[in-house]
Amino acid sequence: MDDLFGDVDEIEDRLFTGLNIEDDSFSGRYFENCRFENCRFLQADFRDTRFSDCSFISCEWSVVSLTGTALSNVTFTSSKLMGVDFSPCNRFGFSPDFSGSMIHSCVFFEKKLISTQLTGCEIIQSDFIRCDMKKSDFSNSNLEGSSFQDCSLEKADFRTATRYRIDPFTNRIRGARFSAPEALSLLASLGIELSD
Repeated sequence: MDDLFGDVDEIEDRLFTGLNIEDDSFSGRYFENCRFENCRFLQADFRDTRFSDCSFISCEWSVVSLTGTALSNVTFTSSKLMGVDFSPCNRFGFSPDFSGSMIHSCVFFEKKLISTQLTGCEIIQSDFIRCDMKKSDFSNSNLEGSSFQDCSLEKADFRTATRYRIDPFTNRIRGARFSAPEALSLLASLGIELSD
């Protein structure tokens, strides 16, 4: 990693393309207004790294370490995130958005995700636990196997989302927007069987 960045800890206004980083460390670096395209980060260590106003386009994050990592105004577009635990991220300014991305087996625990964009995504078998997701947008996203536990989902938009399972007794959904027939999944927690 030192060959790529030298002794510089603060990297600004840079474009990175085609990086293939495996089992390496970005620890303690600060990236501002950087763009990453077609980059792979496999088991990379982002511990105590700060990303501010950065974008990841057609990138892959797989089982990366995010202890103390700051993600402030970061966007993931057409990217793949596998087995990423966002729980240990720095809470201050935590504001990622996702568009057209695969989010598989990821964990969001006690994260503030107000007005977060999760649009056109495959959000598969991921966990949202005690998250504040008011006004978040799940438009055109597939939420198959993902779970919401004790989340604030007030005014969230699920109208064009599919395959979600949300228990209205363990999540706050007042003002959230749903559309039929997917909204019938809200009744699953009641043990009600519907027939045509």
